Parts: sequence; C-alpha cells; structure tokens
Amino acid sequence: LPPGPCAVRAVGPDTPLHARGNVTLESAASEARLDLQFGGGHQLDGVVLRNGEPLTGAGVTLRSDSDVDLRAVTDHQGGFRFGGLDDGGYTLSLRTASGAWHQEKVEITGDRSIRVELRTTSLSGRVVDAADGSPVPGAQISLRGANDGFALFPDATTDARGAFRLPEIAEGEWTLRATQQDYAPGERKVQVEGDSPPGDVEIRLDPAEGVTVEAVLAGGQVPDRLRVAVVDGTGRAVAAGNYATGENGRTRISNVPPGNWLFLIESDRSAPVSVPAAVPGPALHVILPPAGKLRIQVPELVQHPAAAKVVLTGPGGPFRDIGWDGSLQSEWDLEAGAQTLTRVPAGVWQVTARAGDGRSWSGTATVTPDGVTEVGLK
Repeated sequence: LPPGPCAVRAVGPDTPLHARGNVTLESAASEARLDLQFGGGHQLDGVVLRNGEPLTGAGVTLRSDSDVDLRAVTDHQGGFRFGGLDDGGYTLSLRTASGAWHQEKVEITGDRSIRVELRTTSLSGRVVDAADGSPVPGAQISLRGANDGFALFPDATTDARGAFRLPEIAEGEWTLRATQQDYAPGERKVQVEGDSPPGDVEIRLDPAEGVTVEAVLAGGQVPDRLRVAVVDGTGRAVAAGNYATGENGRTRISNVPPGNWLFLIESDRSAPVSVPAAVPGPALHVILPPAGKLRIQVPELVQHPAAAKVVLTGPGGPFRDIGWDGSLQSEWDLEAGAQTLTRVPAGVWQVTARAGDGRSWSGTATVTPDGVTEVGLK
C-alpha cells in the first residue's frame, strides 16, 4: 500500500455486521495497526413480499450515501436484517432470481423496520425489422428503470419469430432496449401496473449502415481490441461495444445507423480519442493517444466519508470515457474520498470534486504517458 490516509471497511460474510475506520500509513514505517470493532449503531430489519407472498432467497443491498455497501439474503419468511448502521441516508435495492428489482431511499436515525411489497408480472413482445416488418431473431433484450443503467438478461434473446419473454419485472416505468448486429439499437417505454401483464411490446429496429475503424497506438503498434461508443448530439450512445482488431487495427462496427455521430475510441493501452464522422462514409483512421494513471484523493472525505463525484477538465474541455454500459462518462464517484482513473490522456488537468452537500475541492495534476500521478484535492 502507498503511504497516506486509508479508509478500511470490514464485513462479516453472510451477516449484517460491518465496521470501518481510518488509518494513516507513514512512509517511514513498515506497517500500521488498526483495530475494528463490530457492533453498535442502529438496526434495519424488514420483510419482502412478492404479490402478497414472502420472497425467499432475494439478494438485498443497502448502500449508504458514503458508498458503503452491505448485503443480505431474505430468509424463508422474506425477512432480512442489517446492523451497525450510522445515522444517514441509504439506498435499499433488491433483485429476484427471475430478474425483477426494486429500489428505495431509507433514512436511518434509529432502529427501523420496513415492509417491501413487490408487484411483479411477466413481459413479452417481438423485435422486427423497421423496413419490412420481418422478425429479427437473436436480438439481445435489456431493461432499464429510472436512473439505472441497462440490466442485461443473459437468456433474453428473440427466437426465430422475433419473440422474447422476460419472466418477471416489477411495476413501474421501464425502458426496453433491443440490440442486434447489423441494426441500430431500438428502445420502447413500458408502463407496468400491478401484477397484470401488459400487452405484447413491439420494438422496431432500423437496418444499420455500419462503419470501418482503423486504429493504431501512438507508437505504431496495433491494439488487440478496441472499445467504441457512437454518440449522438445529446450524449446518448446509439451503439457501443468491444471489438477485436485485424490487420492494421481494422474492425467493422456494423450497427451504426446513418447520420452524423461522435465516435469515442479507446483500447486497454491508450486513452480515448473523440472523432466526428458521418455514416455512411469512409473508414476512420485513428491514432490512439498515450495514457497515464491518475490517483485522486480528498483527505477530508477519507476521515469523514460522504457521497461525492470528481471531474477532470483540460484545455480541450472535460475528460470523457466510455462507461460500463457504453454511455459517455464525464464524472466518477469517489469511494471513501478516493478514485483511480486508468486511461487519462497525458497532459495537465484541473481536478474538481463536489459533494452532495455543496462542498468542493480542487487541484491540478500532470499526467505522463504510462506513468502514475497522485493528486490530493483541497
């Protein structure tokens, strides 16, 4: 571990017990000691019912506003319990084995009991070609709730008739997304009320033109794989994925619809680069810039954790990377006051962190190619 302040968390597996503490690692010392004590704090217990019956074996997560995660599994009566909780705001999330999930805010000021009543149903539909109405087999179906990234269902693909079925989703407003090679992704809003299945949903996919990308590293080497996000003017990804490269770093991205787009392209050995391009059009020739690693720490948040996000701004504007769901990401969560970004372009960056209560911290970092830069924000 590098010298400096550390936030340490311990969790008892399969129990509600957790503890946390802070310690500073001195550069001249070979080790530091920190004792953690389980127990104390408040207790949150609850019961989960699905369509009026106890829900057994559901995974429950409780996340504090300081990004500490606790996990439990409902028992045979649908019950769960978390202990050792500090005062503050938490987010309670749970997911059933069939794919339905629920999320709510919980404020803890003392011991508390809650009751979660899930109303779930199945959802079915078809994916068709927007040009001729023919079925699109093998399309991958994903689902997103309000403020959530898309959740993939590994077995939710369309059959030969273009049909799909999700066995269980909770009531609420959802966005269905269908993706298939040679098509632009398609989406539909779905409102689920109670435990009655809505009618079949049809998602129409527009045939895509596609684009060819040829990318090499700054030193001339060819990366093994590329990660690409194709973004519209609002910052929404219309296509994204990981692609193996061939000769000259060449790869074909087949599911890009016609239009003018911003291509964000990166590899495991480079920083991302943004390239505007029209589809259909000529191949994109890209030199991927060198990257360095940036370790960010807010000492004040190490001692007193709180939810905060960090952004980087350079001469060309904010730093943007590709998020796990293929969307553009321009801010990152700090966990216990720290975050490490691994693919930052070399150069000078203004680093700013902001907490939910309005506090902010800033600093300047000079990132070097293949180097590791550390910055403490004040």
